[in-house]
Amino acid sequence: MFGIFGKVLEKFTKVTNPFQGYLGELWTVWSTDAGRAILMARWSWQNIPEELIHQSAAVQQQAQAAQMSSQINQQVNAQLGSMGIFPGSGGGGGFGFGMNPDHAMFIMTMGSVRAHRGNPPTSHGLAQLAEPVLSGQMDPLEALVATAPAFTQAELVSAIQMMKMVGMDQLLRLQAIIQVASALPRDRIPAFVPEVDNT
Repeated sequence: MFGIFGKVLEKFTKVTNPFQGYLGELWTVWSTDAGRAILMARWSWQNIPEELIHQSAAVQQQAQAAQMSSQINQQVNAQLGSMGIFPGSGGGGGFGFGMNPDHAMFIMTMGSVRAHRGNPPTSHGLAQLAEPVLSGQMDPLEALVATAPAFTQAELVSAIQMMKMVGMDQLLRLQAIIQVASALPRDRIPAFVPEVDNT
């Protein structure tokens, strides 16, 4: 009986984890703590397959194309609406091209880590706030607002509140965590992921 359960569990794990090898390990961590997965990836960036750089670029292009297509559809629908024609709003969420948004975000993030040899581009302000955020003393969205240019801060706060109201703040929170974990100075990574010291 346990053997059958084990096989079912193994199949389920393969379905929920679409990545192999080191990427599979990172995905398992990402599923519960994206910030920790990014720190691990940054420390051992050489273990990320180089082809992920190209895959990441392709996913990013698809996301941009889907976004442009969505904007065009919105403009067309607005024009039709002004003529009294109201097409159904059947727009899909996420990245708009049939990919799980979390998978896409993971691929783009890990591709960026690999392309920049463990140190993706970031802002000095986020580097200063990375430790309080990663230690749970500061909300990642607060850090984004604090490091945004002064003239955009009020707009960003409004956008965050609106996204919270429609239940879409988790994606924004994930983006904030990605930026913060990418900004932590490299020599501080072992303080947050002690096991990397042995790698």
